[in-house]
Amino acid sequence: MCLFLDQLEKHELLEMRRIAAYIYKKAARWKQSIALSKKDNMYKDCMETCSQSGDRELSEDLLVYFIEQVCFIKPVLLTAGSSVKPTAKSLVIYLLCFAF
Repeated sequence: MCLFLDQLEKHELLEMRRIAAYIYKKAARWKQSIALSKKDNMYKDCMETCSQSGDRELSEDLLVYFIEQVCFIKPVLLTAGSSVKPTAKSLVIYLLCFAF
């Protein structure tokens, strides 16, 4: 199975790589699924995987990634916001008010 997933991860077609990310998600290998989705700029997949994981640390890491790389804060807070600590949400909102 690992060899198959390695081949899917490196496949030239985006949909094949998305299948690999989906398999990782179904196997509860959240970090690998999110990393693959980030690499392909599949941000909605990242947010959905993060939301399904229910992992606070993973949600906060994704939030920081979007702030630093993509600046998609609102979709992350709406999709995976229940997994983020209220203090982290407040800090992000506070920082954004003074950053722009």
